[in-house]
Amino acid sequence: MQHGGMATVRDLARRLGCSAATVSRALRQDPRLRPETVSRVMSCAAEFGFPERREGGTATRLVLVLVRERGASPSLQSAEAIAGLRAAARRDGVAVAQVQEDLPEEGSWRPSPALGRILDDGRLAGIAVLGGLPTAIAGVLIRRAPLVTMGHDLALPGIDAVQADHHRSAETLVGHLRDLGHRRIGLVANIADDAPNRDRVAGYHAALERWSLPHEDAQVVRFRGEDLDAVARYRLVEAARKGVTAWLVARNDGGAWAIDVFREAGLRVPDDVSVAAFHRIGRLADGRRPTICPIAFERLGQELYGSLSDRWQGRSGGRRLLISCPLLVGETTGPVPATLS
Repeated sequence: MQHGGMATVRDLARRLGCSAATVSRALRQDPRLRPETVSRVMSCAAEFGFPERREGGTATRLVLVLVRERGASPSLQSAEAIAGLRAAARRDGVAVAQVQEDLPEEGSWRPSPALGRILDDGRLAGIAVLGGLPTAIAGVLIRRAPLVTMGHDLALPGIDAVQADHHRSAETLVGHLRDLGHRRIGLVANIADDAPNRDRVAGYHAALERWSLPHEDAQVVRFRGEDLDAVARYRLVEAARKGVTAWLVARNDGGAWAIDVFREAGLRVPDDVSVAAFHRIGRLADGRRPTICPIAFERLGQELYGSLSDRWQGRSGGRRLLISCPLLVGETTGPVPATLS
């Protein structure tokens, strides 16, 4: 640190293990940098109280992005959402400050020094929260500035929520499988009661009802924890062998698991069974692209900023905005097997 206690670009570079040039570009929000790199630098800068740089002078408005995650830097999904918000704010000359904290669900709470500095900034005009937000803390923040959350509804008036339309995505994927000729379409889902999981399960059941498709207990495989357990794996394979020719996997990264289970059981995807999933699971081990409805996190970030901008124009809060997810047809879904068509 230089004399006086103020961090320098070189201090941040040493802390992050990158070059001073990279830190300088990130502080200017250079769009050519990867979103996760900008978010990582901005998180560290906020921790040290480093002033945000902006092209063309000092911004008169400031938006706080509060990332409720553990760790030193945001997840890739949060980084993409932040990049979308920053890009939208940049067009209006609005500054963005980013803080990452693991907020407690219950009990007393005191903002960290980094967060406290931003909450006390007279330019603060809006707060965007990525991740769940305890009601008590939401009540504190909303008294400071208009508040919008990504992906979570809050039981407080005046708070906007921007989230992916998981219900419609499930209907879209089931419709795609139906168009390929599949009638018995199964679901693999965690028993967790989080909002995205609930919406995807509800969308699946609504689609079966809408198109009068078979709806049997054997078509639904539920599991606990972070991976498919032995019972879930057995049920999945048995149902596929008994004529459930296509599967919708509700967990973001679960599509790859299901495909691995089928491969180990000697079932070919998509020749014997089709698999569709949510979010981006990347290319599979054999290089194929999965069929998915990915969450457009950068678009969510843009809408977070748009929600705050609308509030500045006088719109009242409390709006819930659902963002549709596009269908990307890959190589894990195909026509129903000829022997069953």
